Amino acid sequence: MNASETPLPLLLALAFACGQPAPPAPAECPPPAPCPEAGLSLAPWEASLLDPVISDLRAGVRPADAQSFGICRGKTTCEEQLGPSPGELPPGDYVLRADLLVPRVGEGWAVEMAVNCEITTKTGKVSKWSDKRTHPLRWAGEAEPIRLTPLWSIHSPNSLGARRCEYTLTPIRPDGERAEALSGAWSTPSP
Repeated sequence: MNASETPLPLLLALAFACGQPAPPAPAECPPPAPCPEAGLSLAPWEASLLDPVISDLRAGVRPADAQSFGICRGKTTCEEQLGPSPGELPPGDYVLRADLLVPRVGEGWAVEMAVNCEITTKTGKVSKWSDKRTHPLRWAGEAEPIRLTPLWSIHSPNSLGARRCEYTLTPIRPDGERAEALSGAWSTPSP
């Protein structure tokens, strides 16, 4: 289509539009006021004093080190650390233990110990057994772990039959919130 073929309505619209002043530019808006910070605002010196306390609170109840949770050879003390899941235990006595660091601040820290076992007798009868216990905890001193030994006593072989057990140790904050559980397993043969 050439200029001589342009439809009349389009030509009329262009003629009226060209004769009008341009619309005004939008007015410049002032920048928005900053929002007030939520929560407590601390001076740098206050933050430097509280940072370690807050880090400790956020860490919650935790193992003192990599070797401080699991099953040990021994009847009352840890003679040899075997780890959280040592497999089938040879004949002897063992303890399940945990050395835990607890935050300095706050009352009501705890751990919940849960054990679930399946016992198979020589006749093939299978029975299930479980137990759950809560242990209240409190700060024991600077970098001093709380020793929970024995959390569980284990004798191998098990007099009732072959036993397979799984366990968890769940840290609980003062507000009741549960942290990620530590877990493990063991088994004992039939006599």
